[in-house]
Amino acid sequence: MSAFAGLLAQIVGVGAQAAGAYTQSQALRAQGDYQKQIADQNAATARLQAEDAIKRGERESHLIRMRTRQLRGSQRAAFAAQGVDVDTGSAADLQADTVALGALDAMTRQNNAYFEAWGFRSEAAAESHQGRMRQRAARSAARSTIATGGLGFVRDIGAAANEYEKKRPKNYGDQG
Repeated sequence: MSAFAGLLAQIVGVGAQAAGAYTQSQALRAQGDYQKQIADQNAATARLQAEDAIKRGERESHLIRMRTRQLRGSQRAAFAAQGVDVDTGSAADLQADTVALGALDAMTRQNNAYFEAWGFRSEAAAESHQGRMRQRAARSAARSTIATGGLGFVRDIGAAANEYEKKRPKNYGDQG
């Protein structure tokens, strides 16, 4: 094989190596973008779950208040049916306790819903952050791959040129 053909083969090999580094960098970048997209979707789902938790809490809290009113009405009807004054004494105390405990139950359910929503919102924030970090890490790895491939390209071209110089036929006019 002539020196020029050897040089040409090395240059083609180095070019293929550089193209491979570029392709790998693009794959790393695409992988990071995909991971960010998945994390963004997970975050959106968590935000929807937070909204759902609040709505369920409000709905259940409303149902607790309705049942409390119904219970109080049943208590009043039962006392009245027995001839008891519903607005004084033990009958009034029992109704007041029913209303207070019902309100406490409703507030507890609402509070639990807010805590559940807070957990989902925290999850959404963490997913978004992780997605951004994965994307940045992938882009950094892509840049590193390009830089490493570029340095390897320069090194290998230099080595090929040196090899060519050693093997090329000497002309009469050369001093070396």
